[in-house]
Amino acid sequence: MEDRAIGRFYQAARIALFSVYLVILAGAVVRTTGSGMGCPDWPRCFGQLIPPTRVEQLPPDWKVRYNPHGHELEDFNAAKTWTEFINRDIGVLSGLATLWMLVCAWRLPSARRGPLLLSLLVLVLLAFQAWLGKKVVDTNLRENMITLHMVMAAVIVFVLLFILRPYWTVHQPAAGMPRWLASLQLGLVFLGLVQLALGTQVREQVDALLSQLDDRTAVTAALGPMVYIHRSFSLLVLAGTVWIFLRLGRMRHLQPGLYAWGLGVLLLLVAMIVSGMVLYYLALPVAVQPVHLLLSMLLLSAMFILYLRLHAAARPSIASRL
Repeated sequence: MEDRAIGRFYQAARIALFSVYLVILAGAVVRTTGSGMGCPDWPRCFGQLIPPTRVEQLPPDWKVRYNPHGHELEDFNAAKTWTEFINRDIGVLSGLATLWMLVCAWRLPSARRGPLLLSLLVLVLLAFQAWLGKKVVDTNLRENMITLHMVMAAVIVFVLLFILRPYWTVHQPAAGMPRWLASLQLGLVFLGLVQLALGTQVREQVDALLSQLDDRTAVTAALGPMVYIHRSFSLLVLAGTVWIFLRLGRMRHLQPGLYAWGLGVLLLLVAMIVSGMVLYYLALPVAVQPVHLLLSMLLLSAMFILYLRLHAAARPSIASRL
């Protein structure tokens, strides 16, 4: 009975994690298509539970009625409205999945209160994330609010990955890996989070320039020093990842699975850097933008899982204590 409850909880946690990835991908599509203000009010869309498909379905004064903060609104665009509306619906589904995870955690034996507290933390963070989403709309996509919104999404993913840590380490016996290696990997995770924030800042600059310039090549040429800082940080993360991968290669006899996971992290990082180069040198192709963001989030996830696995393997093995 207890095993069934535990299995149900971890299944709910996996669903919640998958739903958060969907929210991140949907948010990337919203940003790419410029649909962030497709619904100018929140939590409803044009004051309705189901948004309109034609401007004729709106009252003549809709730009004033559904714009309490006085921002200048674009003409009605059904595609952008429904893109933002679907993004919000996915966010609601993610909240429901997290609520179900909390219910499953509540049904666990009283000795397992850690999952309950962590599930409650995820729900609180999601509620805060929803409030941030409202502020993003209220402030007409104000700079820094979008960056904070994205960083919070990464934090939520980290907590869910921590909840699921038995899945990353269940077949991984303690192998006497050095503890400083896990600490270094945690530092790389932090650098990756900073890199995500810098990338979001660059994207905010791109959006601002796109509203002024029609030529996407001119947009990349007009980007400020933030893009070079973002690029430099990616090289720093790459150097640290390669170094850890080489160290894991030397110790693969202790933990072959860690070496394979390190290779996966390295390949994800290379894919993310290549997608970033495509964005910069090929005039910001629309289809690559959400791919770049999703790769960034998957990379952060893989880096954090590698940290969890290194931390679990850092305990001295039985052989090393004899």
